[in-house]
Amino acid sequence: MNKFKLGFVASLIVFSLSGCGDDEFDYHTIEKTSLQFAVQANGELESAQQSLIAPPSISRMWQYKVKFLAPENKQVKKGEMVASFDDKPVRDRLIEKNSEYDRAVKELENQKAQEIKNQEELKLALAEAQMNYDIAKRRADINDDSMSDNDKRKAQIDFTIAQNDLELAKKKLTFQDETKALNIRLAKGKAERLKAEVDALEHDIEKLKVKARWMAL
Repeated sequence: MNKFKLGFVASLIVFSLSGCGDDEFDYHTIEKTSLQFAVQANGELESAQQSLIAPPSISRMWQYKVKFLAPENKQVKKGEMVASFDDKPVRDRLIEKNSEYDRAVKELENQKAQEIKNQEELKLALAEAQMNYDIAKRRADINDDSMSDNDKRKAQIDFTIAQNDLELAKKKLTFQDETKALNIRLAKGKAERLKAEVDALEHDIEKLKVKARWMAL
């Protein structure tokens, strides 16, 4: 228990009375004065404002090591750090997660480039299939008695093959158009998820720095 003195101010009203006779009194003066006195007592002083300082809730972190603690009785300003906890476990995870995020960004860029390349290749394949189809169709449409039956059958077979190749090339390009957006969206979603995890870890590091909420009086 600490000893301290408390000061009090009391008002005192003083009446001055004077008598003119045995049974009669006259009031002459009324004065109001202040009286100060101190009382010595044992007790403890308690702050009018209190703030509980405790380790923040961090995912996958169960042990907290105090790294910094402001000196006792130090006056601090709002926003000034009063305590901090060791953030090495979180920083190690942040480094790992940043590496994953960088790889995901590169994968997204590669996926976009690959989709463009695949589309160009399929367009070229379609153009070539269209050209082979047109040639095979002209040969199959020739009605020349000078052509042998074998040549005519071969022309029809070549035309059928070219027709199938053309349909297949069209389907491949259509499928690539349909899956291109999905593949890019999946790669982008992975990068965005990892970026959110990186931001959360950076926020956790800041949470490990406990700061004053108001100005100390």
